[in-house]
Amino acid sequence: MSRDTTRYLTLNDNSLAGKHLDIVLLVRINYDLRDSSIDFDEVASKFREDFYNLLALNLNPYEFRIGLLSSKQIGSYLDPFPITDTVEIARSIARYKPFQMRLFEGRSPMTKIVDMLLLERGQRCFSVLIEPYQMTEEEQSKIEVFGYETKILPSNPDKELIQGILGFQAQAQSMRASFRMKIRLVGDSGISQYLVNLVGSEVSGQQDFFYFRPEDEDLKQEIARFRAIEFESSLANVITLDIPDVLLDLVYLFRPAEVATAFRLPSERISASKERLFKTYFAPISNLPEEGLLIGTGEHPSHQDPIPIYIRPRDRRKHCYIIGKTGTGKSMMLLGMIKQDIQSNKGVCLIDPHGDLVEAVFACIPEERKEDVYLFDPSDEEYVMGLNFLEATSDDPESERDYLLQEVISMLLRTVDYDLQMFGPRAQQWTRMGCMTLMALPEGGTLLEVPRLFEDSAFLNTVLEKIDDSLLRNWWKKNYIPQSDFHKSEMMGYFTSKYTPLVSGPQVRNVVGQLKSGFDFKEIMDEGKILLVNLSRGKIGQQNSALLGSMFVSRLLWAAMGRAWEPEESRRPFYLYVDEFQNFITDSFETILSEARKYNLILTIANQHLAQLRAMGKLGDKIQRAVFGNVGTIVSFRLGTDAPTLASELGDPVEATTLRNLENRYTVVQLLVDDAPTTPFTMRTIDWVFPGPEEIKRGERIKQYARRRGRPVSEVKEEIQRRYESFG
Repeated sequence: MSRDTTRYLTLNDNSLAGKHLDIVLLVRINYDLRDSSIDFDEVASKFREDFYNLLALNLNPYEFRIGLLSSKQIGSYLDPFPITDTVEIARSIARYKPFQMRLFEGRSPMTKIVDMLLLERGQRCFSVLIEPYQMTEEEQSKIEVFGYETKILPSNPDKELIQGILGFQAQAQSMRASFRMKIRLVGDSGISQYLVNLVGSEVSGQQDFFYFRPEDEDLKQEIARFRAIEFESSLANVITLDIPDVLLDLVYLFRPAEVATAFRLPSERISASKERLFKTYFAPISNLPEEGLLIGTGEHPSHQDPIPIYIRPRDRRKHCYIIGKTGTGKSMMLLGMIKQDIQSNKGVCLIDPHGDLVEAVFACIPEERKEDVYLFDPSDEEYVMGLNFLEATSDDPESERDYLLQEVISMLLRTVDYDLQMFGPRAQQWTRMGCMTLMALPEGGTLLEVPRLFEDSAFLNTVLEKIDDSLLRNWWKKNYIPQSDFHKSEMMGYFTSKYTPLVSGPQVRNVVGQLKSGFDFKEIMDEGKILLVNLSRGKIGQQNSALLGSMFVSRLLWAAMGRAWEPEESRRPFYLYVDEFQNFITDSFETILSEARKYNLILTIANQHLAQLRAMGKLGDKIQRAVFGNVGTIVSFRLGTDAPTLASELGDPVEATTLRNLENRYTVVQLLVDDAPTTPFTMRTIDWVFPGPEEIKRGERIKQYARRRGRPVSEVKEEIQRRYESFG
């Protein structure tokens, strides 16, 4: 014998809508616990498998998952919120015969009810409890005396229950009073009469219902019954009908077709609750790794518990791409991955254009890794780390300088969508010669001084006196200085405007104007340090954030390529995480995706949609092809218009509809295992455990320590000013 209840819970949350809807089916199977011959795990597993198959065949158009709930989760559905009001609704038998209720063959009455639940103030639970009911001979005879038509139930009510719920109407029509059904409304505040009337009329099909509110002294008892899913005739002491007591249960009796109506899930789209439907693709359990970086859990009918999903270190070398709408769980997934890497003593760099992720990482850093942490935050008003993009620090300075020059030109070209009419050969030549000249200074130069070379003749002459490279001096004296002021002015404003973001913004100027960078990229990679880059666009501006992020990505690539002369076994893995990566890429990014794995620079990149790449113009198509052509593991959260493209890229069995309707924290993953991609499957990201007070305090201490690794802002400003004045 089984007893089942469906509960529609509308709970307050922090979303824009203010509420969310949970629809929960709870099934209780009764067995004699003293019977040692029963394998309860086997019984539960068999029921789960059978019920899944029944739902898969009949629950159209819904997609669903079946899983075991923890006792804590079950408890939250039995006791969802503090209950202060409860109403029980049953059908009246004073005027109408039972078993004549209108059938809702197509549209479910639950649609109106659920919409009303979401509109009600406070939190609500609408509960439908049913159980098979076998009439006694006495009840049968009494019903016949009073003129109600029925018949004795068959001996297999459980089978008829499932058939009725799942819609086998033809087989169920011959049955009469097959089930008792109890309908309850509970809330954390007063339940409106309108909701009571709506539920009663929708379920009964007419104004043939009765409702009961317990008195204050009975409220606790009714709440206890609700939490225990107990079926008690609480109406018996208030309904006064001229029928024998034995027939009071008539108010609870329904045919299978009627029970199926009240038990059915909403068949229309619920505008208020915005229900999300998606298919579950089972995890390929035959070859899933059993160790590595834990990124989530999958499902399979043969497993009662969620299946942990790991990525092995060797497969991570092919990189990971995460895509999905904002607010779907990308940042939490990145945070979980970063936390594991940090706690495993790995080298990590995070480039974050929002800043929130960087702030959250500090609470994940253990005390023993305090000395490893470097924080780059241009918006800090007290301390700032330098990043001199013209500083060559490797053992092969000539090659490094040439690489840096290409990256500067690429960054500037990107600002004009690689349009050579906007930044053509002449502008590129000026950039190259200006940067090379400043690099040739004994003390070095910075990007701040590139436009000054062309605007300030006294500054240029002073610089030329200090450099030893005769070829550079000859170019200036033969190609630039002899030009007339008119020809120079034609190009000057157009050329120097490309450097305006570096010069005009004090936050960026304090970073790129320092002669010495605040950290050695190769040292950070080789020694497994933690580099956190906070490029909050809200604080430093979108263009500045993009420029600085591009510099970091380029510098890390060069540091990685510098490992080419080292034995492969000595190249310590370094993990680079880039959120909204499209903001920080140049031509070299394709090289990173295809070559960085050789040098153990391992990328995890994320963004919201492919249109962000297409908005980059000519570079966007190139990068999109590079991503899908080189990335090993692809993780897709909920998507919009990109759903068909990703579905095509992932392949069978993925459908665009599923990608559009994924719930928050659910993904479709194509996992790389032993250098081969798996069949895509559904994965839920790992639960994020919010840090406690002690972890937050520790994180704040580590953050303050990392901040002080930078130089005082006042000192940096004085240095930039002195350098400017020293050149006259």
